[in-house]
Amino acid sequence: STMDIRVEPLPQLVPPTQPYTICDDNQDGIASFDLTTLDSGLLQGVTAYQLTYHETMADAISNGTTIPDFTNYFNIYPFVQTIYVRAEDLITHCFSVLPIQLHVNPSPVQPINLADVVLCDTDSNPYNGVVSTINLAAVIPSVLAQQPLAASNYTVRFYTTLALAQAGTAPIINTSNYTNISTPQTIWVRVEDKITHCYN
Repeated sequence: STMDIRVEPLPQLVPPTQPYTICDDNQDGIASFDLTTLDSGLLQGVTAYQLTYHETMADAISNGTTIPDFTNYFNIYPFVQTIYVRAEDLITHCFSVLPIQLHVNPSPVQPINLADVVLCDTDSNPYNGVVSTINLAAVIPSVLAQQPLAASNYTVRFYTTLALAQAGTAPIINTSNYTNISTPQTIWVRVEDKITHCYN
């Protein structure tokens, strides 16, 4: 009688070029990760592999405890954590394990208790509630004083709507001589970390 010896290749994953990074909105270093967003980059179109995510190398190797919810995983170690992805060939059942770095960058502190800007209407039309000498930039020191890092780490910009502030588009350009469009008017302040681009 005869027998064949077959050596099957291990699954090959394409490792991420940088850590999976999320901004943290409350400075505790814990955030929600959707691990399934890594799948396409890891697999690069290969459909024969089954991916599972694990908190330890031992679990990944033994196919033990998996992370239960791949779409809403909260890291258990603040700011930096390594998890492990297991790729198993569904035909040969050969597998390989790859570490994945999770990073949580703290967002700037949300500025609170910013003083309202109140001016008297002293221009040529003193009854329309519109002036062209509003100095929004005067608020910046108060915003930066509430941040955990040095002021030079942040940029502060002003927006006319929350949507624009969240998108970081169309900021108010003339912040030292701004003309309001109504009274009262709400202005949104966006403070952003220059390095991580996390914002509040």
